[in-house]
Parts: sequence; C-alpha cells; structure tokens
Amino acid sequence: MKLQDFIQLDYTGRMAATSNAVCVSGRDENIFKVLLYQLNDFYIEVYFHKLNKYISKFVAFNSDELPDPYLERIQIPFLY
Repeated sequence: MKLQDFIQLDYTGRMAATSNAVCVSGRDENIFKVLLYQLNDFYIEVYFHKLNKYISKFVAFNSDELPDPYLERIQIPFLY
C-alpha cells in the first residue's frame, strides 16, 4: 500500500491497514495517546482518545517528514 492509497481509505479501511503496520513509537498529547506506525514507506499517527477510548483520527505522512516530537526521542550515540 502507498501513502495515497491509505489517505483515500475510510475509517474502517484505515483501521485494517494500520493493523498490518509496525508500531515504532508513542507519546502523550493532552487527552490523546498518539501512536506512530510505519507501513511500507510512510508513517501513520493514530490519535487515541484516552478518556472516551476511541480512535479520533489518523494522520499519514511520508517517511522523510518525521515530526519533531519523535525526532527528539531518537538517541544517536557519539562515535569515537
């Protein structure tokens, strides 16, 4: 599946596609638990509403557009 294919899916289709993805990170953002998934050559953010326990939205983007909250978590060791 390609990014454009994912974007055109409805909610149920996005749920099914995300179930085939790999969860690579997560973070808390206000009332949401945001999980980052990788599917083929793109990423999907899944916004899970913690209080009402439902998925509020999906945000998909190219793999070269990783948002800052995730970049801050990557630790690159110094090589000597």
